[in-house]
Amino acid sequence: MDENIDVKKWQLEFTPECLSTHLNLCSFHNFRGWKCELEFAKYIMKNAKVLETMKISSHRSSKPQTKLEMVKKLSMYPKSSPTCELSFE
Repeated sequence: MDENIDVKKWQLEFTPECLSTHLNLCSFHNFRGWKCELEFAKYIMKNAKVLETMKISSHRSSKPQTKLEMVKKLSMYPKSSPTCELSFE
């Protein structure tokens, strides 16, 4: 995956009902903090109304400073679910 992927190409004009009303757990593995990954995570948190947990597992080669920056960015994104918690590994 290339960190320069055009995010606009995958964004939907509408949110699928399954995402907005049924998704309660979302897990990302080998997360590197690339713009496209952050935008996708932001999209999920913004549109998943019953999301309880967003699990982020960073890539094993990620530096501690990079992980901290990812945590800060993701924590600032709006969430449509009032019960959504971010979990970082």
